[in-house]
Formats: sequence, structure tokens, C-alpha cells
Amino acid sequence: MTVSASSAEVELVLLCASPSGSVRHADRILALSGLPLDWEYALRLAAEHSVSPLLYWGLKANRPESIPDSLARTFQENTGNSMALTGELLRLLELFAGKGISVLPFKGPTLAMSAYGNLALRQFADLDFLVRKEDALRAQEALLASGYQTGLRLSNRREKAYLRAYDEFALTGPNGRPLVELHWVVTRRYFSVPLDIEPFWERATAVPIGNRAVPAPCADDMLLVLCLHAAKHCWTHLSMVSDIAWLAEARDVRWERVLERARELGALRMVLLGAELGRRLFDMPLPDAVVRAAAADRAVQTLADRVAVRMMETPEFDYTMLGSALFHMQARERWRDRLRYFVRLTMATGVEDWEIADLPSSLAFLYALLRFPRLIIKYCVRLPWRERRLNP
Repeated sequence: MTVSASSAEVELVLLCASPSGSVRHADRILALSGLPLDWEYALRLAAEHSVSPLLYWGLKANRPESIPDSLARTFQENTGNSMALTGELLRLLELFAGKGISVLPFKGPTLAMSAYGNLALRQFADLDFLVRKEDALRAQEALLASGYQTGLRLSNRREKAYLRAYDEFALTGPNGRPLVELHWVVTRRYFSVPLDIEPFWERATAVPIGNRAVPAPCADDMLLVLCLHAAKHCWTHLSMVSDIAWLAEARDVRWERVLERARELGALRMVLLGAELGRRLFDMPLPDAVVRAAAADRAVQTLADRVAVRMMETPEFDYTMLGSALFHMQARERWRDRLRYFVRLTMATGVEDWEIADLPSSLAFLYALLRFPRLIIKYCVRLPWRERRLNP
């Protein structure tokens, strides 16, 4: 582990969260857990980074008597939540199938099983589905008819514009839980990574959950999705890296193919950053070619340094829109993609713009003029702003 661990607590969390950590690092975990640790800090760090179940699991395998009662309760609660969400996942799959809507669950229970081999080891609070764009509205209607709710109100005229500009519909259950997200693209258009999800269905794999074989993206596709998702959120949580490390160890990831596709999309640096963080934080084994490619890209090394330090020192930190945008542009290797990202980010219109003025299609170009001053007022007047906590 090449990241500088500032304390025994940080090192313990990292070791327990690494793939097969309880086996590969058993002696070190045993030694650290026997020290007079600041358990409050260790538990807070694990919770903020959504790796509490992995901390519990690593301690359970090596020194179960050292497990704090609060961590044991957290693990039990997470297990119950994971089981409940998995039950709802299976129900919704039946619902969509009955409507003739093809979906691919990703993250959530399917990632827990395919990467960690155990629903209890991954922390998740929502259910994510990939759905073809032409089926997105029907899928939303099926959820609404099933008791789900949405705060989004779109006119028929705005529906097509929303599908072009956004990447998901977010709905909540009758009691406010669970959150279900229907994605027809992996990232919004302004992010400028044109990943086509249609081939995902052809390459889909079956993930065993109970007595069911649930379809999910193959390991190669999932790894690419995880890197894009984490890059979009500027790698805020250790769990984003542990997902990649555990998936790469559990499944046969064809790194050459993943890098080739990332290069075509202009997202090679994002994938190399994920690989480098996995290597540094969790000793993720990598092919020599991947290690060399990451080492040869100075920006990957700089970003990895920054992310690793920031994770360990300030897991709860403020973002500005400008800071996120700069990170996103540094994570792109091609200047044309940076320019495209900047133009789309500053000029793209959305729901907030439509609420200000419901312009006819012939005057839609005026939204671009309204958007920039709105962003200045929204962000520059009250910077820094705290980005919402993620639900990995």
C-alpha cells in the first residue's frame, strides 16, 4: 500500500477494505487491531467512506473480540437494508418483465454479489437500472403505477428535451424509500463521454442472487461504468475505489479491452486513475501494461496524489462548481473533449432553466443566454457549497 497512512486507524480501515484483506493482510490487521486505537475516529472514517461493512468483516476474520458494539450494529443494519433492497429489486424485475421492458440492474445488489460475493459487504441505499432510452418513459410509468413517486413534472413538449439533456429518472417508494434510478445513459450529455449502453445487453452476465439469475453488465462494462461514475463525482469515497478493486479481483477483467474502449471515448485517463487508486490504496493487482500506462501519464499521478490525500485528510469537504469542472477537465486526455465539456456545461439547459421561462422551441436558443447568469447567481453568491452525499 503506497499511500501514506497518517495513523494506525487509517491503515486498519484500508487493509480491511482491500480485497481479501483479511487473508493477505491478516498479520498486520491483527497487530493494528490490538493497539489502543481511536475507535471513534476509525468508525467515523469507515462510515464516511461507506466501507463500514468491510471494516467489520476484516476484524471479524482476525480479531472478533475487538469489534466495537456500534460497528456490529451497523453491520446488522446494513445487512437488513441490503436484503430489503434486494427483495425490492427482484419485485421490480418482475414488474418490468411483465410490461415487456428490458432493464439491467447495476451497482446495488448485483455489484455486491459479483464483486464482493456477499450482499452484506457492500453499502448501498438505492437501486439503479439501465434502460433503453425508448423505454425510459414506460419504465417510469410502470413505477408510478406501482406506487412510486417523483417530484419531476414535465410537459409532453419537455419530455424529449429531458431525455436528451439528462441521464436518469429518480423515483422514491410510497414512504420515501427506496430511491430507484432509471438510467438511459451513464453520464449526462455535458460530461461528453458518449458511451453507448446498447451493447451492454449483448454482453450481459447472470449474477446469482438467491435462487435467481439476475442479468447485469459484464465485468468489463461495469469497470468502465464505475470509473466514469467516480470521475464524475471526483472520487469522493473509498468505496468507489474498493468497488473497482474487488470487482477486478473477483472477475476476469480484460484490461486491454477496457483501456481500448476508454481510449476511443476519450476517457482513458479516468480509467487509468481508477486503476492507479486501486493499486495505491488496496494493492489491486494490475497487468504490467496498465501500470506502465498510468505511470507514464503525469496527470494520472498528480490526480491520484490529490485524491488519495484528500480522502484520508478531509472525507467531508466542500465542492465548488468550478473545482469540480477543473477536476473533470484534468481527467480528460484530449483537448477537444475538455473544450466540448466546458461548452456543454456552461451552455446546456435543464429543468431549472425551463422553470424560469417556458420558451417555445423557436426561442430555445435564448436559454443559453439565461443559463450563464443563473449559474453565476446560484454558485458564486454562496460558494463554497456542499455537494450532496453520495449513495454508492
